[in-house]
Amino acid sequence: METKKLSNGKQAWRLYVEGLRSADEQQVPSLEASSDHLRGLEETILFLDSMGVDATKVLGVYPFIINCSLEKSKSIINTLQAAGLKGADLGRILTMSPQIFGLSVEKDLRPKIDFLLKEVGLNRQDLRKVIRRCPRLLVVSIDDQLRPTMQFLRNIGFTHMASVVSNNATLLTFSVQNKLSPKLRFLQSLGMSFEDAATMVVRFPAIFNYGVEQNLRPKYEYLVKVMERDLDDLKAFPQYFGYSLDYRIRRRHELLATRNIRISLPTLLKISDEQFALRFKDVRVKAGKKPKLVTVADSQAAAHRNVPVPSCL
Repeated sequence: METKKLSNGKQAWRLYVEGLRSADEQQVPSLEASSDHLRGLEETILFLDSMGVDATKVLGVYPFIINCSLEKSKSIINTLQAAGLKGADLGRILTMSPQIFGLSVEKDLRPKIDFLLKEVGLNRQDLRKVIRRCPRLLVVSIDDQLRPTMQFLRNIGFTHMASVVSNNATLLTFSVQNKLSPKLRFLQSLGMSFEDAATMVVRFPAIFNYGVEQNLRPKYEYLVKVMERDLDDLKAFPQYFGYSLDYRIRRRHELLATRNIRISLPTLLKISDEQFALRFKDVRVKAGKKPKLVTVADSQAAAHRNVPVPSCL
């Protein structure tokens, strides 16, 4: 990989200063600008550049990297490579989470990799995928964050933790108190039992990613007040929360509502725009008639008719 050669320590120091200017009210570590220290900083920056790390961005977000020696930087890189991470991976995760440079290899980094492999049960291939998606897993505490969250998830019904984390890499970094429990309380506030709420999030863990007031509540209110559906629909199809209210739920519901058609939530939302247009392009229902439930068989039969797709779909 080609690197942008820094000519001298002063240029490395200038990169450091420019990085600090981009930080937003970041506490800046003190540094005596000795020539030896600047040479060390230049060597570290050149090494990070060669690994694909955006040194300017890292310096701006995490100026404490100036205290990370070249030797320690190489030790961190070697540890990550031993865990199965490759060249392109390293640049990505270290730029996303430069706090990794502040970790002790023996006390922090290796124990977290071991935790993901042994306690979570990830294989090497999934370990690489998970860390690429969420390098923050290497930054947060095992005892204060990772292990308590994993135990909470198991307690509410999550099994096969390796599969859960592989498909939802950020899940273990969520605070039980601030992120996970509030979503369960929201579902219970709708009238669900704790068991039903837990079953919903086990079936669709992405619910934990969504804000209550910005996402979950507006979708629920639309479901009940506009679509005139109830909790049974939601319990049967928790993935409803994963679709855009403005760009899929509302558009499709309103289109079919004008034709007095009512279908199941999975049929309404799961199919692609092309499939949706093909299935419902030529449906006509007389005004005033009670909405009828269109079956999948009806939809598939309509799909075989050779009628042009309307632009409104």
